[in-house]
Amino acid sequence: ADPAALGGNRNFSAAAPSIRDFREELVRVDYAFSSRHTFYTRLIFDTIPSTEPFGLFTQAAFPGISDTKTDNPGRSVVSTWNWTMTPTMTNELSYNYSRGALLSKITGPSQRDVSIPKIFSGVPGDDILPGIAFGSGNYGGFNFFGPYDNTYGSHRLKETVTRTAGAHALKGGFLYSFEFKNENSAGGTNGSFVFPGTSSSSYTSTGDALADFLLGRASSYGESRIDLTSHLRFQMYEAFVQDDWRILPNLTLNLGARWSYILQPYDADNVLTNFDPAQFDPARAYQLDNDGNRIPGTGDPLNGIVIAGQNSPYGRRVVASHANTIGPRAGFAWDPRGDGKTAIRAGYGMYFDRTLVGIALQNAFVNPPFAFTAVVNAAGPAVPTLQNPRAGAARDPEAPVPNLIAMSPGFKIPTTHQYSIGIQRELPFGFNADVAYVGTQGRNLLRALALNQTPPGTAAPLNRARPYRGWGNITFRSTEASSEYNSLQVSLFRRLQAGFQIGVNYTLSKVVTDASSDRNLPDIPQDINNLAAERALATYDRPHIFGAHYVWELPFFRNSDTLMYNLIGGWQLTGSTRIMSGLPLTITATGNTANSFGGGAPRPDLVGDPEGPRTVQQWFNTDAFKLQAANTFGNAPRSVVRGPGTFVTDLGIFKNFRATDGIRMQFRAELFNAFNHTNFVGVGTTLGLPTFGRLTSSAEARVIQFGLKLTF
Repeated sequence: ADPAALGGNRNFSAAAPSIRDFREELVRVDYAFSSRHTFYTRLIFDTIPSTEPFGLFTQAAFPGISDTKTDNPGRSVVSTWNWTMTPTMTNELSYNYSRGALLSKITGPSQRDVSIPKIFSGVPGDDILPGIAFGSGNYGGFNFFGPYDNTYGSHRLKETVTRTAGAHALKGGFLYSFEFKNENSAGGTNGSFVFPGTSSSSYTSTGDALADFLLGRASSYGESRIDLTSHLRFQMYEAFVQDDWRILPNLTLNLGARWSYILQPYDADNVLTNFDPAQFDPARAYQLDNDGNRIPGTGDPLNGIVIAGQNSPYGRRVVASHANTIGPRAGFAWDPRGDGKTAIRAGYGMYFDRTLVGIALQNAFVNPPFAFTAVVNAAGPAVPTLQNPRAGAARDPEAPVPNLIAMSPGFKIPTTHQYSIGIQRELPFGFNADVAYVGTQGRNLLRALALNQTPPGTAAPLNRARPYRGWGNITFRSTEASSEYNSLQVSLFRRLQAGFQIGVNYTLSKVVTDASSDRNLPDIPQDINNLAAERALATYDRPHIFGAHYVWELPFFRNSDTLMYNLIGGWQLTGSTRIMSGLPLTITATGNTANSFGGGAPRPDLVGDPEGPRTVQQWFNTDAFKLQAANTFGNAPRSVVRGPGTFVTDLGIFKNFRATDGIRMQFRAELFNAFNHTNFVGVGTTLGLPTFGRLTSSAEARVIQFGLKLTF
């Protein structure tokens, strides 16, 4: 800490080195049984141990408390057998196995070193120090992540048969994939204390959170009963056929189809859960007290909850799998003049993809009946202490209103339609030009909804106004989102000739969607009853993107003898330039003027043109926004303003030297953001904060690095 720093206290900072090593072994074997049968296999083994003095993922305030030791091993096996069945038919059979893990354990002090008793014992993580959270005063607490065991692996078997028959190049095959993911929730069994620094009806504070901690007087203590581990298993079957049909010498037609059966994940121990609105019975909902808590014994603690292998209509899975997924493919390539200098290409394809399996894990980690945390609250003079966390009033496990994470039971497979048409032309002086229209439509895309959002104007206790009484916030992931992408893509490229190469490209595009992701708060609708208001530019939309790259080997003394080459010749200039539009920004508001709870970030009213002066102090017209009327949602759309763009040029200056045969040396000077152009990246978008409308941060300034490269 620096006593001379502003304020004289609360300024502790620390730095400690992280250690990360890497080791890899690679083995490859090739063997030809005969001229018709060949086989090869490749094995890769990685070991990446590391230590984190501030903890894995936690960024703790103090070193030596949350320390972790982590290993990141990887294994990969690829084996392929090629069989030439006839002069016109081949068969390729391959098997791929991969396995990766993130294995971390906390190596800091043990809870047993300070003799803090437990509510639950004998579970992983119960020997870790408890978490310490300060509610006020800007104090750094203790937080932990671990022990953590996240292992992913896959087995893939693929066979492809290829046959040439006249003008047809036929191909067909299948793919079977079996994947697994084992992961624990990594937290909570060590317990956590809260020192708020403020008083309440049941807790008397000193007025300072750190003083409360030094006195050992917490307002609450929580401890998880189990560090749940999920063993996910998921499979996929695919089959495909393809025909490249050369109708004419200058025209080829591409036809095909792929069938995909993507099964939803299941858990080896049946710990997956879900919330199904259709199975929620209002007659079995809890009665709530004046504080909005459940009244124990008045309702069903699993009302609407689906448990794999018990009451799930999908057996060991909790959402539906779909087998009727056939994706057609069609395209053509045409050389209108037949001289090999012009090509017109077009294509269409329909593709299916699996959603992140981690969303099923989140259900298991959060939802009852497997997730449970015991909570002890202060009750007047009886408060949880480090010596006795059980002191105080133990909260009835039925009383809290739990939050849930759920998936739509009618989960669909995300689908993408991709199509394009373009012209490529060979030009004089080694140039090639390409002009194309490229489009994509996304259907059945994943989005998050606030299923249990309260209506505007909700008064306390808010839990009484929720549609599914007895539950809190329900983050409900459904496959109802869609997107459209349309673009004009132009490029000009000159291959390396006479020591000079250049390529430039430009894209004019637009991306519209109603959900750019499935988990970011700005993408959760502010009003679940008005999803149409969420359709807007995607958060990653950039209408203009220009890029250029260039290499110039200076011709001076390039072919001279070694002495002149080393003294004067051997210079090379390289560079790249990127110019991009800024990203769309959504304006939000402080507070909760709508008095609606559980939804996405609230937006204000739009009352004018948001285009503004584009200065550092006011990037957009802040007067175009105002807080909406009480108990209403704002009418400002998402992505209503656009942030600052990007202009970056990187340059490289290289000097090559010749030594003896087979030995070369190169001096490298590299300039990143060579012209030191300021690229702002942060914009204040929250109405009501002092930073509203201001540019708040910028990307990295110019960086120059020098290097010496020896090749032998």
